[in-house]
Amino acid sequence: MHAPIRHGQFIQSALARRPSQLADTASNFSHCVARIRSAPSPFHAAAPGTRNSPYLLEKHIIGGASSRAPAFRISIMSWSAPIKLRPTAADLAISRACLRVASPAVERPLRAITWLADEKIMLGAVGVFWAATRFSGSRPLRREADAMLCSVLIAGAVPDLFKLLVRRERPNRALVRRHNRRVPRSGDAWDSFPSGHAMHLSAIGISAQRLVPRRWRAALWAGLGALAATRIMLLAHYTSDVAAGWGIGALINKAVCAAFGRAERSTSKNIAAATPLQPF
Repeated sequence: MHAPIRHGQFIQSALARRPSQLADTASNFSHCVARIRSAPSPFHAAAPGTRNSPYLLEKHIIGGASSRAPAFRISIMSWSAPIKLRPTAADLAISRACLRVASPAVERPLRAITWLADEKIMLGAVGVFWAATRFSGSRPLRREADAMLCSVLIAGAVPDLFKLLVRRERPNRALVRRHNRRVPRSGDAWDSFPSGHAMHLSAIGISAQRLVPRRWRAALWAGLGALAATRIMLLAHYTSDVAAGWGIGALINKAVCAAFGRAERSTSKNIAAATPLQPF
């Protein structure tokens, strides 16, 4: 049996040698990695290098500036989401309708509009709002700002967790196999579900509607819904991706507000219990 190979020590010792010895080192390293790849995998029977293989060990030996000094690049354990989610018939019908009307004149303004719902833009805007409320004497306003900020922070992490478990090809890849100037490509090809933009918009909207006058709430939701719909028009997501992101964002805000409410009630009870009774 062969002794176990420690890749980190192997690379460090290889790079410490003279350039004249690196060619032999590259050959030996290639042989070692090939031996590892030829061993049967306990995880999956798929061929190495395929998308369906959950664990991947890839070997890259790339010529550097000189053939005597090759460079190394190793990609070990590349994760692939185990759940493959297919689009529904309604998803395909809506996306194909958007594809028929797609053109650079339509896509360019939509890309500018959808940028407003980007995670970094939303987090920055909510952060500024939260900082401004610290100077307010209104306790309900500060509480809503706290809930909004926490909801956006959680909504920034939840899509990544979902995309580690669920893979769905974006419509701008699934319906457009060749590069088409009419349809811009954004994000990873298999990160369609759920829509992070819609999740952020919904998480913010629940708190924002409690801060604006009642007569402005319909306009608020119409604007947020239009921003979320740009993800469908750009073929970055299917309709069900946007709907799922919208629902998850609303649940996040509701859970955060419920947790804040419980914490506030518990604090009030503790303060009341610790306050001594005043004598008459």
